[in-house]
Amino acid sequence: MWTRVFLAIELSGVRAAPADHAVTELALILGIQAASLAFAMVVGRSLFADDAALSRFERVARALERATRSVLALGARDIAIGLGLLSASLAVGHALTRKANALLSPVQAGLVSVLGLWLGALLTLLACFAALRLGVQAAVRLTLAARSSLDRALGVSVRAAGSAALIGDALSLLGFSLLFGLSFALKGGTALAAPEALRLSRELTSVLPTFAVGAALAALVVERAAGTYRAACEVAANVAGEIDGGLSRDDPRNPALIGAVSGTLLSGHAASIALGFALSSVSHIGMLALAVRAVESGAPASALFVPFVVRAFFVLGSSFGLPVVRTAEMESPSTALLRGHLCSLVVGGVGIAGSLLWLLHDEWQRLTVVGLLGLGASLVGTLTAALLSQTESKSLGVALEGSSAADSGATGLGALSGVGKAFGAVLVPVLVLGVGALWATRVASGTSPASNALATLVFWSTLAGMLPYTLAAGAAGTTAASARAVAGLAGAEPDAQRRMQRLAEARLSMISPRAQLLLCALGAALVTALSLPSLALRNAGAAIDVLEPVVLWSGALGAALTLGYAGASAKAAAAGAHTLALEVGRQLRAARRGTGLVPEDFSPSYKACVDLAAESSRARRLPQVLAALSLPVLLVLAVRWVAQAPSALVVDALVAFVAGAGFAGFAAALTLDAAQTAVAARRLKRAADGAVAPLAAASESLTSMLGHAAAPAAQALVLATAGTALALAPFLI
Repeated sequence: MWTRVFLAIELSGVRAAPADHAVTELALILGIQAASLAFAMVVGRSLFADDAALSRFERVARALERATRSVLALGARDIAIGLGLLSASLAVGHALTRKANALLSPVQAGLVSVLGLWLGALLTLLACFAALRLGVQAAVRLTLAARSSLDRALGVSVRAAGSAALIGDALSLLGFSLLFGLSFALKGGTALAAPEALRLSRELTSVLPTFAVGAALAALVVERAAGTYRAACEVAANVAGEIDGGLSRDDPRNPALIGAVSGTLLSGHAASIALGFALSSVSHIGMLALAVRAVESGAPASALFVPFVVRAFFVLGSSFGLPVVRTAEMESPSTALLRGHLCSLVVGGVGIAGSLLWLLHDEWQRLTVVGLLGLGASLVGTLTAALLSQTESKSLGVALEGSSAADSGATGLGALSGVGKAFGAVLVPVLVLGVGALWATRVASGTSPASNALATLVFWSTLAGMLPYTLAAGAAGTTAASARAVAGLAGAEPDAQRRMQRLAEARLSMISPRAQLLLCALGAALVTALSLPSLALRNAGAAIDVLEPVVLWSGALGAALTLGYAGASAKAAAAGAHTLALEVGRQLRAARRGTGLVPEDFSPSYKACVDLAAESSRARRLPQVLAALSLPVLLVLAVRWVAQAPSALVVDALVAFVAGAGFAGFAAALTLDAAQTAVAARRLKRAADGAVAPLAAASESLTSMLGHAAAPAAQALVLATAGTALALAPFLI
C-alpha cells in the first residue's frame, strides 16, 4: 500500500528515490515495531512462569488485579458511551461537508473515521490492560527477586515496565498503519492511476485523525479514573489511617492499603501507557501531515518515511537499553537507569545519522545535527526534573530531622519550595526547546519551505524518540513503590524489604521521565499546531497574525481550558478522598472498640474501600471529558459562524488554541509534579522508620491530589486537544 502511494508521488512529478526503497523502508518500520511487540510479549510472559514461591502472594495479586480491573471496567463503559456520541457526530459531519467530487463518499468517509475512532480507543484500552497485568505480576515478582539481589529486583521492574511501554508504542503505529492500509486497499487504491492514488491517500489522511481522537478519549478517561482513584486512596490511607488509627500507609491493618497500591499501579502503568499511546498517535498523524507538506514543497518523496524510520530506530534503541540496566548490591539503581538511557541514546543517535544518509542524501549532515539538537532538548526535561528531585530531597533530608512538629512544618514548606523551583524551571526547557526549534527551522535551513519542513520533522521525531525508555523507567519506579506494600502484606524477609526500600527511594530519580513525557506532550501540541494548516489545505507560505484579537483570545481560552480541567480533576479527587476517609475512619473506630488502639489481628475490609473509591472516581467524569473535547469544536463554530471569520482566521484560532493549551498544560503539570516530588523523599523515609506525623500526612495529601490528579489531567487534556484539532482541521477546507 505505502509502495503504491510512493509510486504515485514519483509519477506525479515529485523527485523520489527508487521505488524499491519504499518496500525496504516500510519493511524496516513495521518490522522493527512488530519485533519490539514480540520482544515485549516474550519478556512479559516470563513474569507469569509458574513458581511455587508465589503461592503466598496469590491472594495479594488477586486482590490487586480485581481492584485495578474494576476501575478500568468502569472506565471502559464510559469510553464506550463517549465513542457512541462521537461516532454519531462524525458521521453527520462528514455527510454534511463532503465534497461531491471526492473519492470517498460521505458514507465511506464517515465509516473510516468512525472505525479509526473505535480502533484508537480499543487499542489504548488493550495496552492499558496489558500494562496493568504486567505491573501486578511485576510487583509480586520483584518482592521475590529482592530476596536474592538488588540487581534481580531492578531487572524485574525494568523489564516489566519496558514490555508495557513497547507494547503501547508498537500498537499505536501498527494500528494506524493497518487502518490506513486496509482503507486504501478496500477502496481500490492499488488499481488506481498514480494521481488518483495520491488523491485517495490525501483524503484518507483527512479522516484518519479520528484514530488520535479515540486514543485521546480513552487516555482522558483512564487518566481521570486512575488519578482521582489514586489520590483519594492515598489521602484516605495517609490522613484517616495515620490520624484516626496511628497506622502507616503500608500497614496491613490500614483499610485503604489495597486501594492505595492498586491506585499506584493504575496511575504508574495504565495511565502512563494510555498517555504514551495518545501522544504517539497524535505525533504520527501530525508528522505525516508535515511530511506531506514537505513533499508538496519540493522535498524528496522519501521524506514521508523520515519520522517513522527515526522513531523505529529509537524503539530499537529502547529495546537495547532495557537489558543494559544492571546494578551491583552497593551501587545506586539510578546509575543503572542512566546507563540504559545512554545506551538507548547512542543507538538512536546512530539511527538518526544512518536513516538520514539513506533517505536524504543531500542534507543528511545538517539534518543529523538538527536531530542531535532534538535529543539535547529531550534531555533538558529529564535533567530539570532530576535536579529538582535531588535538590529537594537533600534539603528535606536535612530540614526534616527531629520532632514531628518540625517534620510537619518542613513538609509543607518543602512542597511550596518545590512549586517555587518548578516555576523557575519551566523557563529552562521552554527556552531550549524554542531556541532549538527556531534554529532547526529558520537559521540553519535557509529559506526553502521544504528544508524547513524536513528540519521540523527530524527535530520533533528525535524529541519524542526516547519516549518508550522513559516510560519504562518511570513505571519501574511505580513497580518498586507497589512492591513495598506487597512485601508487607505477604510478610517478606527483612533483606528483601531493605532492597525494595532502596528501589523505592530511587523512585525519586525515576520521576525525571515524567518531565520527559511532559516535554513530549508539549512537543506533540506544537507539532499539531504546525500541521493544522496542512490538513486544512492552507497555502504553505501563509503566516499567522498573532495580534489578531480572535487568535489571542483562542490561545488564552486553550490555556484556561487546561487549567480548568486540571482543577476539576483535583476537586473530584478531594471529594473521593473525603468519602473514602469517612469509610476508613468508620472501620478503624469499630476496630478499636474504645481501647484506643487498633488490634494487631484486625482484618480490614479492603474491598469496601476499593469499591467506594472506584465509584467516586467515576463521578461527573464523562460529562467533563466530553465537555473538554467539545470546546475546540465550539471555538471553531463560534469563530466561523458567530464572528463571521474567514477560513484562514479559523485555522489560526485553532492553532493558537492548541499552542496555548500545550504551554499551560506543560507549565501546570511540571509545577504540580514538583510539589508532589518535594515531599516524596520524606514520605519514603517516614514509611521506612515507621514514624507517624499527622500534619505531615495532611501536607502529603494535598500534594498527592495535585501531583496525581491535577497534573496528569492537564497533560492528558493537552493531547486530547491536539487530537481533536487534527480531526477538525479537514472540515475547515
